[in-house]
Amino acid sequence: MIGTMRQKIPFPAPPAAPVGGGGVETTYSEVLTDWCEAIPLKSSRELAEYQTIMKSGYSFKMRNREGFTPDDSMLVVYKGGEYTINGIEDVNEEQRFWRIIGMHKG
Repeated sequence: MIGTMRQKIPFPAPPAAPVGGGGVETTYSEVLTDWCEAIPLKSSRELAEYQTIMKSGYSFKMRNREGFTPDDSMLVVYKGGEYTINGIEDVNEEQRFWRIIGMHKG
């Protein structure tokens, strides 16, 4: 399973910073870059499962890293595109892998 993780993928998170007018500005900064396996979501069943009408999506499989827990406020950056996180599953409790569903923002 680890041998298929050939893409090094960054995970930016959105820390919110207050701005002068009383609002909040969200700027993404990278919290982790790790080796992943990116598998395109092809079937309409997979896309419907995550309740999306977006055009493209990927299933990103990665090892669980101590001190890092993915959440749906993060992005996944892959092949120049930004993907919102629509689903997170703990794939294998024994070997500790995450399956992250990312849908293209554009």
